[in-house]
Amino acid sequence: MDRAEYVDLLARLISHTINLQNFGPKTEQQPKEEPKEGLIVAEVEHYLHDVLAQPGSFLTLEKLCNPSKPERPNLRLTYDSNPGSTPPSPVFCIMGAHMDVVPANPATWDKAHQPFELTEDGDKLYGRGTTDCLGHVAILACLFKQMAIEKPRLNCRVIAIIISDEEDEGAGCGADWLLKEGKLDQLTNADVLWLDTCGDRPTLGDSGLLQWKITVKGAPVIKHSGFPMEIVNPTEVAHDVLIALQSYFYSDICPADPEYQEKYGYPCESSFKATSPVDCGGFSCNQIPPSYTVQGDIRILPKYNVKVVRAKLEAYFNQIKQNPYLWRKIHQQRGASEAVSPTHIDQFPIITFELSTAEVQGLVCNKDDAFFPLVAKALTDAGCTSEPISLLGTLPIVADLVEQKHVNLQMVGFAIQSVYHSDNEYCLFTSMDKGFKMMKGLAILESAKPPGRVIHVTPPHKEPMIKAGNNTTYPELMDQPSWKEFFLPEEGLGEVARMHKLKRNRDFLQQQFGNFIGYQINRIMPPLSDEMIDCFSIPANNVGDPFQTGYLTMNTKHLEINVLDYFARLWGIKYFRDPANSPPHPESYWGYMLTMGSTEANMYGLYNARDYLSGVSLINAQRVPPRKSERHKEVKMGLAMRALSAAPPAHSPDHTIQPLEPLAPHDPSFTPVAFFSEDTHYSIVKCLRTMAIHSCMELGGTRGPGTIDSDLLLKLVRFFCAKGYPPLIILNIGTTFKSGYDPVEELLPKIHEILVETKMEKRFMWPKGAARDDTHKEIRDGYWIHVDAALGGSYVPLLKKRGYNLPQFDFSLPMVHSISNSSHKFLGCTVPGGLFMTKTKYQIVPPSDPQYIGSPDSTFAGSRTALTPLLVWNALAYTPQSVLADRAEHCVHLADYLTDRLRELEKRNATLEPPRPEQPADLWIIHHPNALAVCFRAPHKDTIFKYSLSGETLEEADSKTGIKYNRSWNHVYVMPSVSRDLVDNLMKDLYAHGFALDSEKPVEPKACPRRHGTRRDL
Repeated sequence: MDRAEYVDLLARLISHTINLQNFGPKTEQQPKEEPKEGLIVAEVEHYLHDVLAQPGSFLTLEKLCNPSKPERPNLRLTYDSNPGSTPPSPVFCIMGAHMDVVPANPATWDKAHQPFELTEDGDKLYGRGTTDCLGHVAILACLFKQMAIEKPRLNCRVIAIIISDEEDEGAGCGADWLLKEGKLDQLTNADVLWLDTCGDRPTLGDSGLLQWKITVKGAPVIKHSGFPMEIVNPTEVAHDVLIALQSYFYSDICPADPEYQEKYGYPCESSFKATSPVDCGGFSCNQIPPSYTVQGDIRILPKYNVKVVRAKLEAYFNQIKQNPYLWRKIHQQRGASEAVSPTHIDQFPIITFELSTAEVQGLVCNKDDAFFPLVAKALTDAGCTSEPISLLGTLPIVADLVEQKHVNLQMVGFAIQSVYHSDNEYCLFTSMDKGFKMMKGLAILESAKPPGRVIHVTPPHKEPMIKAGNNTTYPELMDQPSWKEFFLPEEGLGEVARMHKLKRNRDFLQQQFGNFIGYQINRIMPPLSDEMIDCFSIPANNVGDPFQTGYLTMNTKHLEINVLDYFARLWGIKYFRDPANSPPHPESYWGYMLTMGSTEANMYGLYNARDYLSGVSLINAQRVPPRKSERHKEVKMGLAMRALSAAPPAHSPDHTIQPLEPLAPHDPSFTPVAFFSEDTHYSIVKCLRTMAIHSCMELGGTRGPGTIDSDLLLKLVRFFCAKGYPPLIILNIGTTFKSGYDPVEELLPKIHEILVETKMEKRFMWPKGAARDDTHKEIRDGYWIHVDAALGGSYVPLLKKRGYNLPQFDFSLPMVHSISNSSHKFLGCTVPGGLFMTKTKYQIVPPSDPQYIGSPDSTFAGSRTALTPLLVWNALAYTPQSVLADRAEHCVHLADYLTDRLRELEKRNATLEPPRPEQPADLWIIHHPNALAVCFRAPHKDTIFKYSLSGETLEEADSKTGIKYNRSWNHVYVMPSVSRDLVDNLMKDLYAHGFALDSEKPVEPKACPRRHGTRRDL
């Protein structure tokens, strides 16, 4: 490359940089003028004028400009030595060099090297933009001019796209605009060299980018700094919030990964940092200002999805903002006293945390792609190194190009890293000359490559998608992965293919994680410390009874017992177990933590209930000799003692079963009958069928509050108790679809009256094989109450303490026998889990007693996860009950807010002229006091996918016509991780895209319409 010609062109470009400074978003303190990249385009056009004007020139120049920004054009240069060929020649594109520059202050530069003019000092060429990025622009102009003069015959079209806006990406005129407007469509499947890095070598990866701002507004007064006890200090609060967010970022969101960093050559991990304070009004150092703002950026390694990082940070900030007690805890960690650093709740400041709407996803290029060896060879031939590095700078749209246009992208640059964006910026002519030679050689290599090669490059955060869902409403979303994408060949997968598949899986999960509001799953979890992460590589196993360690000592039963103790206290247990003391008190609890969710607890509860009511032996039986004056129902012990006879059981006039009479195969005394509501979790039906337990019917209504029909329940219980059948009643605290709370406390006294009246409250039984005398009699309840508190068990007791009108459901009610709860719902846990709890006096003898494990086989599963106790113990140790209660209140209030927003949409739809079918006036809204679920008419299918909205079809009669319809509902479950911003985003989508057109269909006549299918109904 001719030095004099290059330096002359670069000098002319640098002379315009005073008008190319990009100050970013405009404020009153910053200049209003936008960069005028048209000045650079004019210089390049002038430089190439002669070769462009030659007859038969293979070179063309085209300006690509947003009509609203005429002074900020992009420039496309095309060298095509086969114009008009059919099909067109393949494309090789060089892109990334940009014409705007960062601001420069002449006062801070050396006098010998001013920013807005080019100065030479040997090999160094000084001036703003020499390294970033006008030096590269000048290379491209010289390269295309030489090709136009020499006219080499190439089997590819060489295109250079010089972009107008890079330093304030998102201004709507640069790379983002080109991609959005389809100006880059010709690059589909092409090899693209991104020219905007440094080091005279390949750049394997860049970083994602988010920009942030924290603003704290305290009391609207200025206070003397000598009286800190009188006011909450906004400056300190802002930095408290920053430190809290940074701590969460580094520990939980984007933790360092030395192996990943070494593999791709990153010099450090992701970073969350303050970069510039914002003026707070010019207060002196002895004044506490009324407000304070600090801002900065977040650089994110490509292994992390930027959208997920945004969602997690916003969710964590919402916890701080909505929970003044959590903020106080953070603030007091400074170590100062309350007087020096006050945290008065009544002075809780207004805190905002803003993340830029523009976000950039990072990219790691694929060294295994066939394009990389061409780049490496061209670099080596030009005297450069081919050993790649990665940088934490951010390049616009590179990940989008790979994802949307499936380009084969590699990155390179010839700038000086140490002077990027700094004073006294310079480039080296020798480096720029190597860049000229490298790109010229690469064009020749591209021309010589064989046609039709397979494209291997895929973006690191998203693989090419199998469009199974046809999601056109939200094109930015990747579809659900297809099982075909993850086929496992017998020989296994290579490292690159395996990692790509894992990234595809991870990125889809992270995408859905960010918008997740449709199920009872809390995404807020405490950070995982190294001590916890290390445990994940240990195959620990809590096999056997939690209160006996057993031979498999690699377990977490010591944590499990403490979690059980925690919930026993929460649920009103008065006597606690000490594994060292035996036997335990009959009123103490027994339970264990689950490997499944609450389905396992429900199954164990029904199994325990069936065997208890059917006469199976108890571990700690209550043997109370009956007084002769009492008359009780006496029942033989054990299913094995039933005599098969068609005759009905003999009853004496006082309804006492004679102990020596043979029992009929359907003797009611041993036949529990289950009662449950229509809104009970679907697992109950599965459990009843598995346990061969008879059920009556589902008791409830479609638009009801999701609770059991109390009147019908009492009638049926009375009927079956009168016939001698022991009732097994399943009540709910937080139903699956409507978050309904059964009135446990209100129902139990009424059920008790029926039990006393029908003489089913207490029954005496003899242990199997024991003498049938008064010494061996056992007293048992003639009923069982199981409470499925999978959702509400964790928070209803906390809300009741704060005065919320919710039912009592726990062991403080003597009639309650067992409770189930899920740990992954309200509490938040990365794996499904939960716990089952009953009282010791109801515990049945296990069917087997294996010596192999050295512990009673008293749980439903054999091997049990040791991770769930670890995760739940950590969550409860990390989170005070007051914070859990705050989260619960947040959920209740936000559910009310969502209901109000839906009502507003309903009113808006009623006034639409003309009416729109996708925006009906009746949204079928179902929400009840203190419920966390908000149900409504099924929205657009793509909205259901985006937010993972659970759905259910229920039969309902039209209120006006009486015609029965099958109507499709979906719901939002407002869990602690759901923020108001996420709810507002959903509402925006409902306003924009409406509701499903097929959400209502007339009911077709059925022989036996049942939601759960056939069952063993009485």
